[in-house]
Amino acid sequence: MGVTIEVQNLGDAQLCRDITAHIEHAFADRRGDWRVSIAGSRATENWEMRVEGPNASDEKWRLCSRN
Repeated sequence: MGVTIEVQNLGDAQLCRDITAHIEHAFADRRGDWRVSIAGSRATENWEMRVEGPNASDEKWRLCSRN
């Protein structure tokens, strides 16, 4: 049980570590296996975050930034 975190194309290693730490803390008390992925665009400052809950077919969220 826990959270799997994938961070790509954010361009700043320290930022990736900070985001990972905050997500791990936020999901520390959650039950089941969670998956969080954050992908930055290589061409713009846009990014996308996806969250899948333990019942992946039932719990999915997507959050996007757009400039």
